Amino acid sequence: MRRAVPWTVLLLLTAMGMLHAQGDEAVLLRYKFHQGEVLRTIEIVKGTIPVRTDVVTPAGTPAGGAGIDNMAVSVALETTAVKVLTVNSVDANGVAAVTIRVERLLVNTNTQVGDQTMSNRLEFADGKLTASGTGVQEMPPDKLQQLEQLLNTAFQVEMDPLGGTKPIGQDVDQVWQQAMGQSLAGVDFGKLSRATMGLPEQPVKVGDIWENSYEPGENEHGVTGSSKMLLAALTSENGHQVAKIRANSYLKIEDQDAKPVDGMMLGGLTQGMQTKLEFLEVNMASELNMDLELGQMLRTASNITMNMDQTMSMDLGAAFGGQQLMMTFKVQTRDAPLRSQTTTMVE
Repeated sequence: MRRAVPWTVLLLLTAMGMLHAQGDEAVLLRYKFHQGEVLRTIEIVKGTIPVRTDVVTPAGTPAGGAGIDNMAVSVALETTAVKVLTVNSVDANGVAAVTIRVERLLVNTNTQVGDQTMSNRLEFADGKLTASGTGVQEMPPDKLQQLEQLLNTAFQVEMDPLGGTKPIGQDVDQVWQQAMGQSLAGVDFGKLSRATMGLPEQPVKVGDIWENSYEPGENEHGVTGSSKMLLAALTSENGHQVAKIRANSYLKIEDQDAKPVDGMMLGGLTQGMQTKLEFLEVNMASELNMDLELGQMLRTASNITMNMDQTMSMDLGAAFGGQQLMMTFKVQTRDAPLRSQTTTMVE
């Protein structure tokens, strides 16, 4: 007598077959762009940056060359950035010319020094920038106006199907430096995005691994970086196939030349200040969800750890209109934890 196979067994067998087929399926991971398409990305970054600082005061001041050793500072940071990307054209190779503008930016910081807390807020919305806070110094009006003008600038990039981004013009470099800090001013953010989140050239199956690396240019030294990426799974979401990717990446910068600090974000106290980056290391573990039909990342989430050694020197005389009086800060950050989450919507 023929026995009926229970439905639960059939469902299990079907699921096992689907999983087996999924593992054997090779997929081509590619960003896709369409002329006139509008993408909106929302990125939220949260974290706390512990800082140890040694301060040496200049000779000729009341402190007379004395200093402060191992001063502890903790900076709690939360930022929200909303960007709108408009695809202007797409060439035969799938490379898109894209206009990017900042729609909204919100930066909140709480800096703890001893028993004192300084809170600052920077908000850009509807084309207007406002700054407020309890810190020792607020942004001067001219600096506020410069940053507002920069945030209102629509800038151009080329984006390729493998995740590379090439700036068109200098505005992107300015925004990159303002957003990431002077310590990363010499790093090509387009190459960095490709090195840390680049897609593979060949089709991949679940379980396959590919690697990317940062190749320094002729004028770059002491910059290295790479990533190892894994296609962890293929799933279905809203009727679309979604690739789940895991990535481990790092960036290391060493022994950079001293550079003037751009005071736009920090205001008048940075006048006459220079910074020398001895060491910066950023490690990032990320999870990415890519819609294969849309050819866009739906969501990314990254746990970031940062270590840094930096020396800053500030001419107090330049800041206050007198003779040269150099103050030096040696800044060290170890295992600073940050969490980044990005969502992309196709409109």
